[in-house]
Amino acid sequence: MVGAYVRAKTADLGGTRRRAEEIEGLETFDLEREGMFGVVVEGPSIDAVHDVIEGRLTRLEGVLGVFPVSLEIDDPSVPTGAVKGTPGGVS
Repeated sequence: MVGAYVRAKTADLGGTRRRAEEIEGLETFDLEREGMFGVVVEGPSIDAVHDVIEGRLTRLEGVLGVFPVSLEIDDPSVPTGAVKGTPGGVS
């Protein structure tokens, strides 16, 4: 699961958010920042989540940028503490 902030064209923020909500596995949430909304993307693997973000979300009309801010891996094969903070805000 990845949490991200989406910067969108302010003039069509609502429309951009509605288009994002049509993407399977993606939920949006409010941010107290003008021209932005948040998303949570869930999938069976980090590659699947990446495909949703890079393959669909970043290409939506009105999206100016997507900034991942959190990562949660629910996989017993990943040792505790294996996921560390990385440049770009993913942790």
